[in-house]
Amino acid sequence: MIIAMLVLILFAVLFPGFLRWLLSLTALLFVGAVLAGMAHAEDTPKAALEAYVTCLENGDYSDLTSADGGRSAMHLAVGQCKDTWSNYIQECIKRGSTDGSCTLISVELAQIQLKHSGK
Repeated sequence: MIIAMLVLILFAVLFPGFLRWLLSLTALLFVGAVLAGMAHAEDTPKAALEAYVTCLENGDYSDLTSADGGRSAMHLAVGQCKDTWSNYIQECIKRGSTDGSCTLISVELAQIQLKHSGK
């Protein structure tokens, strides 16, 4: 375990882009696990998630960037997709998750969509 951590630190020092890539990969795997869990949920939570993701995909990215610490992702999630975001959060909480974890997942989805769009 310690050797693996030392190797990761070494790569992060030698290749600065490696750490960003590793964090992006971790985020994608985390969101993938969440989406896989949602796939087994009832139709209503799945529909809320699909509506939210569709809104994110159709958002206006002209003034947004994935490199501002999440401010653009919050604007995309809560500003442009307010209704579908709210429905997703309500369904997520009904499934037993906390408000904080549901919000974190929803903003992470928006951040991933921004990165996917090239912003």
